[in-house]
Amino acid sequence: MMYWNGDWSWGAWVAMSLMMIVFWSLVVVAIVAVARTVTGRTGPTPEEILDERLARGELSVEEYEERRRAMRDQR
Repeated sequence: MMYWNGDWSWGAWVAMSLMMIVFWSLVVVAIVAVARTVTGRTGPTPEEILDERLARGELSVEEYEERRRAMRDQR
């Protein structure tokens, strides 16, 4: 029911509260998205992963060189 003297019903207060939560959530998501875009880095490059695997001993030098050569040829 609409009140003519300016009072809001409880439904309007609930709706307003929910909209504020949605608004601030969108603001936070936008800030995080912009921060990720500005840094431009989302993770290690394939070359860095390959270097780490060689350093940990997961690859032999021959395997490392073969995979490195394959990555260069793809580009």
